[in-house]
Amino acid sequence: MASVVPVPLRRNLNIMSNHNRMLGIMVKIDDDTVGRVRGADRVEKTVTKSDLAKLDKGTRIAKQILIRAGADPDSIVTTKIRGAHPGGTAAIGEVVNKRFETRVKGLFVCDASILPISPGIPPIVTLIALAKKFAKRV
Repeated sequence: MASVVPVPLRRNLNIMSNHNRMLGIMVKIDDDTVGRVRGADRVEKTVTKSDLAKLDKGTRIAKQILIRAGADPDSIVTTKIRGAHPGGTAAIGEVVNKRFETRVKGLFVCDASILPISPGIPPIVTLIALAKKFAKRV
């Protein structure tokens, strides 16, 4: 938990000396399906108003939970928005077919990018199932 707090904030709040008394909650949402992959090294993804509203609501709920668990309201910190579990950049049916192949013959994709939308939760079980299916084909 302490590792996600920026270093200057860790020092100011004396976080490392209290790490055994920390409780963290990660707010996850299913964000809007917007953005593009541009070239080999550029991804464009904006945070929409709807995304911000969901994150704000989740943050308010998380703070209420922490306070009810005994946290001092003045000790609660939040970190910057981060992306996790992206999905939909190479969605099945749009970029890859049911065999995981792109329009480029012999070029296959089998990771979270083939999910049709951002899952909002860790997609590990789904990805394992897709990987097993893909491995049988290869």
